[in-house]
Amino acid sequence: EFPTIGSKVKGSETIKLGRQLSINNIIKLISDQADKFIMFSFFGPQQLAIYAFAQGLPDQIRGIFKIIPSVTLPHFAGRNTEVIPKTFWRYLRFLFFITLGAVLIYNIFAELVFSLLFNTYMESVFYSRLLSLSMIPIVLTLPLITFINARGNAKVSKLLSTYTALLEISSLLIGAYFFGFKGMVFGKIISATLIFIIAYTLTVKHHSTSQPILNG
Repeated sequence: EFPTIGSKVKGSETIKLGRQLSINNIIKLISDQADKFIMFSFFGPQQLAIYAFAQGLPDQIRGIFKIIPSVTLPHFAGRNTEVIPKTFWRYLRFLFFITLGAVLIYNIFAELVFSLLFNTYMESVFYSRLLSLSMIPIVLTLPLITFINARGNAKVSKLLSTYTALLEISSLLIGAYFFGFKGMVFGKIISATLIFIIAYTLTVKHHSTSQPILNG
């Protein structure tokens, strides 16, 4: 049995999407390491160490949520576009409250944890609490990216990865150059929030059946 034209087109689109997702991963790896490079270039190894310890624990907590794409991708891909939005936005709101709870708990116990494990880097506590706030938009962006990828739209996926990298790197550079160490930390939070807004906007724009997040 020979493949139909439709199957050839579908296969071509799948390859194109897979290639774009691979490029997206490379771009993400670069942007994820950009903060450390910028921190070292602007402020030197001592401040980089403070930043690394400040970021370390929130990164570990956020790592728990990294299973979201692998868990939710088959679920989103296997559903009709008319069905997904009814559960998707409820899931996103639930994820918001879970992440908010994790951030609040971390902020309460951060100083205690540092005093027990990293007492030579107590200066990192303040920045670590700030950086933990970025967990909320970062975690909420994950299912949005997963939803876009599940729909197989390589163009939207490319736009999102490009905006993400540009926003993150430019926010860090602007924050570091004009406002110093603390400005770079705030740049991290601001870029994460803007990336979430862009991911949300692209999801709603390209999937008109979706219900707004505040309505569902």
